[in-house]
Amino acid sequence: MRTFELPPATVEAFQRDGAVCIRQLFSADEVALLEQGIEHNLAQPSERAADFGAP
Repeated sequence: MRTFELPPATVEAFQRDGAVCIRQLFSADEVALLEQGIEHNLAQPSERAADFGAP
């Protein structure tokens, strides 16, 4: 597992705004694995899934 330290300005922005963009946090392989998981969940949602697309 990789570790890194966020710059204080990023931490402050998160505390202020509630979200930050951390570019290149994940490798291409990690992004591909996340994408596979998301596609699987969309194709086969569990009984706990909620559909927020329908009015």
